[in-house]
Amino acid sequence: MRSDIIAAWIGTAFVLTGCAAGSTEPEASVEGAGTLLELQLDGAKLEFVEVEPGLLMVMSQTARGVPDPLAREDIQGLDVLDLYERLAGREPPLELLEAEERSQRLGGALEPVQRVGVNPQALTAAEFFSTHCDGMALCYLDQTANREWGEYRVYDAHGVVDAVSGTVAVQIRHRRVRDWSNDQYIHVPQGEVKHWVYFSPRTLVQFRLKVAVYEVDPGDRYHFTMSYDD
Repeated sequence: MRSDIIAAWIGTAFVLTGCAAGSTEPEASVEGAGTLLELQLDGAKLEFVEVEPGLLMVMSQTARGVPDPLAREDIQGLDVLDLYERLAGREPPLELLEAEERSQRLGGALEPVQRVGVNPQALTAAEFFSTHCDGMALCYLDQTANREWGEYRVYDAHGVVDAVSGTVAVQIRHRRVRDWSNDQYIHVPQGEVKHWVYFSPRTLVQFRLKVAVYEVDPGDRYHFTMSYDD
């Protein structure tokens, strides 16, 4: 029987796909890897492998004529924990949780970096729109309430916040293993326009992002725009 071997890098840098006809063994590049667990599906078997500490891979082995479970559209872009939950229909086991924690701790893939620039003058709605909204995914003018945008699965993101009246705060969070980071904060004083860029220091690593503007008091007003590479 012919088997297909498909390897997908999950939660790190790439997605790689390949075939090995007439073989049920992983390719040489993953020889010696430790299998964390196996998941049996109808006509298919998934192996969750830690190639080296913090580097995770999922391999599928399918019988002829059986669709590859890793090719399903509804799992594209999922991290390894969400992928397991979607395919298995249950919470990930401890071995997978610990491996994902090592991946984030050792690889730094989900510790994006924030950079901020300042334009020291508030803009009218028309000025902000013409200056900052062209080509952006989101543009909101004359906002007067706390608001959150997300969840977005992105490689990087950037935006501009203009505190027209009153002082507001911007919070940028990324998804960790089982919760959300809560450590990125941008203070935007009244009359200032702040630019921010948020990205992963490792190339081609997606992370999940939420952006909120809060500490908006009665009478405060701001403009907001954001774009991202997904």
